[in-house]
Amino acid sequence: MPVWGIRRVHCGPEILRITLYCSFDNYEDAVRLYEMILQKEATMQKSNFCV
Repeated sequence: MPVWGIRRVHCGPEILRITLYCSFDNYEDAVRLYEMILQKEATMQKSNFCV
């Protein structure tokens, strides 16, 4: 299971921000896992963000 972090958001409409830390090899599996847990489809927040 991937590691994830939670922190308060100081600006914008969000209250908490959840950051998912995982390797490229299991990213899609991690996204599906959290979509299943949250019962909500994942959305891209920054289309121009590169790691």
